[in-house]
Amino acid sequence: GIMICVECGRPVNDLYKEFGAGSGNIRLTHCEYCRQPADKYVEHDAVILFLDLFLHRPQAYRHFLFNKMEYHDRGIDVQYLKVLLVYVFFEGNQQTNMLSMMPSSSSWI
Repeated sequence: GIMICVECGRPVNDLYKEFGAGSGNIRLTHCEYCRQPADKYVEHDAVILFLDLFLHRPQAYRHFLFNKMEYHDRGIDVQYLKVLLVYVFFEGNQQTNMLSMMPSSSSWI
């Protein structure tokens, strides 16, 4: 699939280059348009990604949707569905709290 730069959203050929097969030594590829690392989340832990998703950072969503997501014949991996469920729970809770802080319409009368 196509990969994109998480900073500017432009397509990139690869996210990193590996030096020494299986050595784990990688160097992040820089986007030729914005000159930033194409996907900094390649080196970050899943917890950092989750927190950035929770904080609605566009770069985290670009990584999650375009560069990380591996589609299977059966659909989306269960691990991603769990993250989505937790996110929806927190977002719903935040919206409910915001609505409860608003003055009710009966107080205007």
